[in-house]
Amino acid sequence: VDRLLDGCLTAVRMAVAGVEPARFSYARDGLPAELSMNRRGLPYDPSFSVLDVQRADGSRIGSIAGVGIHPVALGVTCRAVSGDWITSYRSAFERSSGAPAVLLQGALGDVNPVRDPHADPDAGGNWETAEILGSEVADCVAGLLGSCAPLPDSLELLPTRVVPLRAGVTPLTMLTRMALRTVEVELQEWSLGGVRVVSIPGEAFHELGRQIERSRGDRALLAGLASEYHGYLPVPFGKGYEEKMSYGGRFVERLRQALLEVPSSA
Repeated sequence: VDRLLDGCLTAVRMAVAGVEPARFSYARDGLPAELSMNRRGLPYDPSFSVLDVQRADGSRIGSIAGVGIHPVALGVTCRAVSGDWITSYRSAFERSSGAPAVLLQGALGDVNPVRDPHADPDAGGNWETAEILGSEVADCVAGLLGSCAPLPDSLELLPTRVVPLRAGVTPLTMLTRMALRTVEVELQEWSLGGVRVVSIPGEAFHELGRQIERSRGDRALLAGLASEYHGYLPVPFGKGYEEKMSYGGRFVERLRQALLEVPSSA
């Protein structure tokens, strides 16, 4: 816990010390089919987006990309603490872009890498698989930078919303003693030049992510598993492992409705 808190505080201090004027640009494109799959066999139309952050002279300060693929390329045998394919993504993209790279994990609840080593795992994890996937995603994002369109010069943190929702009876809520209790769910949203950064407090299915993106005119970056975690968010809600590890169908549906409400900008 101390290491986590120290890391958060260090990051905030570095961010404050590094504040400088910036301009935004944004682009979105389809994600190549060979990189990911819907493990539930549901309709899947993957896309990704990037917010490029530059100085007035055109030099890059950094980037924020949104890609929803579970970081499970290492497989079930890996017991190491690692960033899975995201580590190689950041390394590869920072080398090509020359600036820090932030990756937001969006609606990844039912999305796995295509080269998923779970069925035939390697002892200790398949590090090559994770390295390749991260590098390929980095290539996609780097290739999109040239298509970024300038955004208005504005940044706004919209009012935080707290939505009271009642948890149902599932294995997860029984295990965590949350069954039939009211949970106050915090929803946060930023507007960066009109592009919305939307928090999703759980592991949202791809379909829920698409609904949120469409509600914002496809100008959105989804911050999955943030700023809280309330289990899987299966949309559509069926019968499977993810539904058991959710707070129940009624909870998920009411949270879906709340996430589709678009907060007004000042």
